[in-house]
Amino acid sequence: MRYEAQNYEHCYPLMNSQKSGISFQIQRIIESSGVISRCIASGTSSPGSDKYGDMKGRCDIMKKNTMEASFMKYYLVAILDKESGKIIENSTRNLIKKIKPKKKTSFYGVILDTVEDPDMPKFEELVREITKPVRRFKIDIVGNLSYDEEFKTIGLDVVNFGYIKRMARNFNSQLSLHGYKVRSEETIENKETVQLILYNGGITKDLESFQSVLKKNQGSIFKIDRFEIWKNFNFKRDSVVTTIPLVDPNIIS
Repeated sequence: MRYEAQNYEHCYPLMNSQKSGISFQIQRIIESSGVISRCIASGTSSPGSDKYGDMKGRCDIMKKNTMEASFMKYYLVAILDKESGKIIENSTRNLIKKIKPKKKTSFYGVILDTVEDPDMPKFEELVREITKPVRRFKIDIVGNLSYDEEFKTIGLDVVNFGYIKRMARNFNSQLSLHGYKVRSEETIENKETVQLILYNGGITKDLESFQSVLKKNQGSIFKIDRFEIWKNFNFKRDSVVTTIPLVDPNIIS
């Protein structure tokens, strides 16, 4: 005997008894953003009780939690060129033992925006289109460590960041106009600092004691030579979905 309800929910009686009522199992298949999950709740209903409703409620809660956790967030990041990355690597090597980060990035970059569950081929095509007029550019880094509350990262402050903030604002508005779920305009406008990412998490209470991290490389020029789309925030090389090289202004095509 099988009871069926709507929304992929099924109630399977497992054992019938006039004394104990009906032992049953609720199984719901949840499909959200291409991710199929299954939540199961089971119990025994006594005559006249609403045990089924209780189990259904538990399953609904599991459904809500599963759907909230199932979306995929992608990151659009401006990445330093190889020479600039080496300077950062050499200057920050001794910080790892002191800060004890959860993860160290394989790439040094600035997050421009985040996008939830995009259609990747269309998203990549749009990002390439927006990027066409963008040439390689410089960013100023003075060596002050900071913690970013939004992304839970430790990095170096970027100063004179007006250009990169305008770029982030442009990506945000263009992607939003095309229907992508991005950060709110207020989040970008109200952000008082821009950070070059070094680590994911770590000891943050004494960051002010590590100022002038780049004191041995003062006057160095740091260049952004490409944008990347990351599929997660684990800082591994396989997290890079797409690399978009920027135009070299010194090369005449």
